[in-house]
Amino acid sequence: MVRTARETTPTERLRLMESDRDIGRWIKDHRTESTASVQLEQLELFCRRVRKDPHELVRIAKKPREYQDLVMRWIDEQRKAGRPDSYLATNYAAVRSWLRANDTIPAWRPKLKVRAGTTIANETVPTAEQLRQVLGLLGARGRVSALLMATSGIRPGVLACRFTIGGLRLRDLPDLKLGQNSAEFARVPFLIRVPAELSKNGKPYITFGGHEAADAILAYLTERRAPRRNAPGETLTPASPLITIGTRVPPSHVRRAGDEAVFIDEWALAYELRRALTRVAPEGTRWRPYVLRSWFSTQLLLAESRGAIVRDVRESFLGHELGVSGRYNLGKTLPPHVIEELCDAYSRCEPFLTILSSVRDESAQARREFREMVGTMLGLSESDKAHIEGLSPSELGEYVRDRLRGTTRAGKIVSIGEAESLLATGWEATTVLPDGRLVVRAPGAGPLLRR
Repeated sequence: MVRTARETTPTERLRLMESDRDIGRWIKDHRTESTASVQLEQLELFCRRVRKDPHELVRIAKKPREYQDLVMRWIDEQRKAGRPDSYLATNYAAVRSWLRANDTIPAWRPKLKVRAGTTIANETVPTAEQLRQVLGLLGARGRVSALLMATSGIRPGVLACRFTIGGLRLRDLPDLKLGQNSAEFARVPFLIRVPAELSKNGKPYITFGGHEAADAILAYLTERRAPRRNAPGETLTPASPLITIGTRVPPSHVRRAGDEAVFIDEWALAYELRRALTRVAPEGTRWRPYVLRSWFSTQLLLAESRGAIVRDVRESFLGHELGVSGRYNLGKTLPPHVIEELCDAYSRCEPFLTILSSVRDESAQARREFREMVGTMLGLSESDKAHIEGLSPSELGEYVRDRLRGTTRAGKIVSIGEAESLLATGWEATTVLPDGRLVVRAPGAGPLLRR
């Protein structure tokens, strides 16, 4: 029998529970180690709050009325404490799983009003300015972690694993070239390969990192290589962790694999990010580290609305299941030319993922210059140029096609006012119509363009 004495800590109680043969069998019966760990924690929490141990719950479950009274008292106490029913449903799922493993699961179930998203109802997606403030509060390691989550969609469990000894390694960034005393990226955007053992769905996938993440990674690696007061700098190899421990990380948060690869625990990394996010979050708003990944998803959604990326590619960068589509295309081992196409897609999205204002301004200036060039080529008036300034890329393409469809070898019919601006840009007047309008021809106008 497992005894959960009040004077023991939750960690000690979990260890006592794990040492029990029946509970150990239940843990091993879960599909993944992460699910087993979470459900064990939930079971321990429930037992602590109802002041029973797991084996006592099994005996009580054989008495329906007594078991129902116990659960209803627990629900009332938790609701009075302000916890939503969605929270209670997650906690109670672990209890039912434990009872099911002991063949004592009752037919009765509490009536919980679960509303999706209630635990993150006040969580908003940060702005680029707020993310700049968060990055300013983080050290070199924290900036790399935050940028990879915000601009590549990487989960915290990919950078620092909680349930296994491992995490993303330098070799998982094929474009990163390590020299004896230097490191550089052969190209940017750079490729990131997430192995199957680090992927949430157990399948490998790829994503990319942009210029800001590349700069942060190189600065972080330079810092790690620099000698310290009483120790030489770190020797980096392809097997080295991308995110490693720091001097202030307690031993309980260290995951060691051999002498060279030392990984930081996911809890420790999340705590580092959460401290910075909490300081920047607006009043009444709660931000978890996952809000960085939410920003990545939201920005790609905006890029998709502008025609820069398609849905399947967006979902694949996030490491999501793609269903039948993924089984036949992006779920396979990708040939080099497909990876190049995905890299180009990420490049088109990078203006949406840029956090630093200077790069955003440069991309906006480039868009303005391109629209100015298009307007000049089409012979647009200043008012028309102002009109296309606010068009999206897809709308601009449709506008250009419509203008070209109206251009023939003979020309187009315009009013006197429109003709003046066109003639000033090189168009030629060919015919004066009876109503006073003009037929003008563009410089070098070709044959009639048809649909």
